[in-house]
Amino acid sequence: MEADIFSQELIKMRILQICPKPPNPRIDGGCIAMNALKKGLESEGNRVRTIAISTSKHPNIEGANVGDYSHVEIDTRLNPISALINLIANKSYNIERFKSRAVEDEITKALKSESFDAIILESLYSCPYIDLIRSISKAKIHLRAHNIEHKIWAELSANTSNPVKKWYLQKLSTQLRNFEIEVIGKVDGIITITKNDSLWFESMCNTPTTTVPFGINVSGEFEKKPYNRVFHFGSMDWKPNIEGVNWLVKVVWPKVREENNEAQLILAGRNMPSEIISNFELGIEVVGEVSSSDEFLNSGGIATVPILSGSGMRVKAIEAMSKGLPVVGTSLGLTGIGAVNNENSIVADSPNDFANAILHLLNSDEKANEIAQSGFYHIEKNFSNKIIFSELNNFLNHKI
Repeated sequence: MEADIFSQELIKMRILQICPKPPNPRIDGGCIAMNALKKGLESEGNRVRTIAISTSKHPNIEGANVGDYSHVEIDTRLNPISALINLIANKSYNIERFKSRAVEDEITKALKSESFDAIILESLYSCPYIDLIRSISKAKIHLRAHNIEHKIWAELSANTSNPVKKWYLQKLSTQLRNFEIEVIGKVDGIITITKNDSLWFESMCNTPTTTVPFGINVSGEFEKKPYNRVFHFGSMDWKPNIEGVNWLVKVVWPKVREENNEAQLILAGRNMPSEIISNFELGIEVVGEVSSSDEFLNSGGIATVPILSGSGMRVKAIEAMSKGLPVVGTSLGLTGIGAVNNENSIVADSPNDFANAILHLLNSDEKANEIAQSGFYHIEKNFSNKIIFSELNNFLNHKI
């Protein structure tokens, strides 16, 4: 078998990672987090085999299945009839779209070809296959919860004025919550990205839970960058990002321009909605998907994280801070990173406070550099991959 090319003495654990989208290319926070998990666990001496679900929204562009990576293409596009059937049956259509016989076959093939010590299901959308895994493998199953999924939809519902849309979003939230509670009773361990998420899971079940934040390898020393532009960088096929950017563009940014009519806002990220693309007024430039996140971030600027709903950790905030950039974000946007207002970042929840924070950094290069430098060293100290993945390795080995 393929696994025989690895020396058994050198492998600590054999891990199967199942992803609801390809970890590469690293085009959004979820992809970055899944890729980092694989690389981090491998750096600890484990062998990680990855099965990814490829969709039209998140296609596989890394080539054919090779080595420890394979992908399965499925159709998760919205089907109104299927959505209605699931609504009547009171099942989560969000989850049902990720069920596929082809994915079942790929998982079955992997489980029958070799034995695994642990299986990591990346997010709730990889969890429809728990029963299948149990029927074939004795490996411990762990849910890696990127967010508490139902809370995203509940908050989107709360922030919506349309009564029909509000009802439907709340229904989706309730269905996801029911599935989430069912799942956490089936898995052997839960890995969250923030402590707040861990507290919710611990209140709902007795399943062993640990917090493993997103880690990063900070390279080199802090280098001052230009802070003369403001930007948002994130995938725009995630509803909290769409909601947050609309708030930034329509509510916050006009307040910035009232005080500084030369301020420039750059919007970067894949799948930019048409209503945002068409807004070229008020010093806003939409660049869409960028070829290199490193190159984009290294060019400098003030990063914004205007998240109004959801949970989990915003990977882009950590990336920006690790590149030596000042970050302005809402409390939700900076959850889980140890944000200290006016020290390693600026936390602002109202439109006026958010606009004033941006203006303050634009007007004071010294203050922007102070925040950027403090944030850089905070990430270097607290989000080192070496520390994070050593602790995760112990959790998977049932040592903590």
